[in-house]
Amino acid sequence: MSNNFLLMEKRQLIPRWHTSRKALPLQYPTLKKKNIVVNSTNSHDPWLEEARSDWNKKRTVFNAVELNVALFMNGMYEDADYLSTLSFLLDNYNMLAPGVQSFINSSAEAKETEFYALESNMTDLSIRNVRGFLKRNPRDVFSWVDLAFYYTIKGEDEKAYRCLKTGWGLNKYIPFVARSFARFLVHKDNPEEALWVLSRSENSRNNPLLTSAHISIANSFDLPGVRVSNGRKILKNFSGDMGRVSDLAASLGTIEFENGNLKKAKKMFQTSLLVPSENALSQYGWLKQKHGFSIDEELSLPESSIENDANKYYVSGDFLSCRDKLIEFHSFQPFTDASIVDAGYMSLVGLKDPNFITESLYYKRPKTQMSFGGLNNLVVAKLLKNDFYGIESDFKLLAKKAESREGGAKGVFIATSGLMMFKIGDECKGAELYESAIEFFKKRKDERAVGIAEHFYSQNIKELNNDLYVKLRKSVEATAKKKRMSELLVEW
Repeated sequence: MSNNFLLMEKRQLIPRWHTSRKALPLQYPTLKKKNIVVNSTNSHDPWLEEARSDWNKKRTVFNAVELNVALFMNGMYEDADYLSTLSFLLDNYNMLAPGVQSFINSSAEAKETEFYALESNMTDLSIRNVRGFLKRNPRDVFSWVDLAFYYTIKGEDEKAYRCLKTGWGLNKYIPFVARSFARFLVHKDNPEEALWVLSRSENSRNNPLLTSAHISIANSFDLPGVRVSNGRKILKNFSGDMGRVSDLAASLGTIEFENGNLKKAKKMFQTSLLVPSENALSQYGWLKQKHGFSIDEELSLPESSIENDANKYYVSGDFLSCRDKLIEFHSFQPFTDASIVDAGYMSLVGLKDPNFITESLYYKRPKTQMSFGGLNNLVVAKLLKNDFYGIESDFKLLAKKAESREGGAKGVFIATSGLMMFKIGDECKGAELYESAIEFFKKRKDERAVGIAEHFYSQNIKELNNDLYVKLRKSVEATAKKKRMSELLVEW
């Protein structure tokens, strides 16, 4: 296992990715607090406009489904047309396709959140409806991005890439399109192409949204060409809506902090937090939790962001609340499983709850669609429950996923193999594998991974070699204190 979301070692303002229908309210949570009304009907949504027009012209099951889904995706649950189409569909329930019936049944629960529904059938319906709209309006770039978003949730990344390439090719002037494309490419471990897309978007050196994305991605992956001076120039001359430079100021502030310029860093974050984006709030919260950084006078900000709350609960040792927030974040950014993988990690290590993983909706998906971290969590959970059903094929697939990844995946696979050996009674081989994994992580200077491997090793050797157990626990406790990983203090 690894935790790649909680109190991450390095953080920058990699763009968030939302559908065009939800982008504004989710990216700028303080707008309502400043009495700036955010109304879904004011955002670009020709799909909704067309669906409403068709419903008013002719009341059919097809038109009712189109409009009901469009209104649902906009969160407009009290809209008169939402209520009328829902009533119409319930009256004609037996005529509906099974997928639509499932959507109607599950939408009542899903609308309790302002984020994204994770049920596969609801994503399928969204794809169907956006595709239908694009057949009639093939040059609508926003819908191409939205379709890519839903394809990515489904794990159909090749289709998502083609959609984003099409949308960006149609219009390189819209920052929303370029930032979405760049975020997808980072998700696919291709930050170089992400920078290429941003650089070749129109007005990229003068647009604060594109420049902040470029700076953040280049800085995060230690790539050349970080546009710091360009970003400073934009910020100095900017005179528009301060929300548009929130990410830029925070990304520059983070670089100033990294360089030890605390005064400049505070000044940048004071600018960023005037009308803060959700990402800027999360960045500021990360700096506070991880490094103790704060500006002199904090403005009237929202209570927090989901990411901040997860980190606060993590640091305080409230692992159950931390896991809840990690799950919530997955519905906020469902195209990436980083937070749900950490929720699995927290279940295994801090909560001693492998059942969460084996029963979770995410882990019910095909194993071939899981990330390495997700599948590794599932394998560990099964081993802790002494469930060996299908474990051989699980390990073969996990090995393939480890081969295709850079970084610490090889060491994680070796450690998990060590757990397997202990579980089948080959303690000598298990110890050998854990020692190998620990050495692998030490060479990489990955102290967190060393601590996790030593923690699992200690729990397996506990009844077999007390001296080694005591030695390992001392090392684990030192890592837990240094890296603020109090979950490692929870023993089986």
